Amino acid sequence: MAFELGQQAGPYEFVAVEENSRTGCAYKVRNTMADRFELLLAASHARNVEKLVPVFQALYDTMSEDQKRAADEIFRDDASHPHHGRHNRETNG
Repeated sequence: MAFELGQQAGPYEFVAVEENSRTGCAYKVRNTMADRFELLLAASHARNVEKLVPVFQALYDTMSEDQKRAADEIFRDDASHPHHGRHNRETNG
């Protein structure tokens, strides 16, 4: 999925292409609701990450119940931290 610079999608206004490669595209966007600049990874990155789900599910399925609880707690805590577990991150600008 490609976006044109200046295009608005939801609260995001696309202002620059930060990185463009085979694995995806990173855009500098202005979050109009939060009035700040962020880095947004395009959908191709998400599709690539989805390919990892079966691998990690197989690993998770081999864990003991205690290991599963610990992993669940770590990833749940990490996702709630403002600088971890997110694809969008604030950038200077």
